[in-house]
Amino acid sequence: MTADGTDDVIAAVTAAHAAWSEFLAADTSHLDTTRWEARYRDLAYDLMDRIADATQQGVDITLQIDFRPRG
Repeated sequence: MTADGTDDVIAAVTAAHAAWSEFLAADTSHLDTTRWEARYRDLAYDLMDRIADATQQGVDITLQIDFRPRG
């Protein structure tokens, strides 16, 4: 870990991104349910909060989103 905690904020962003991505990949059968929407929102906001924390600590975060057809 670096003295300024950079590794910690990067790990937090990485973990939040992984949780959100895994949820999207695993739970696509209930897209229209309130439970699905709430969980999606919670994970997305957690990711945004971790990115904001990293930015405040001087870490630049870039996410790449790939779109591809299912099947």
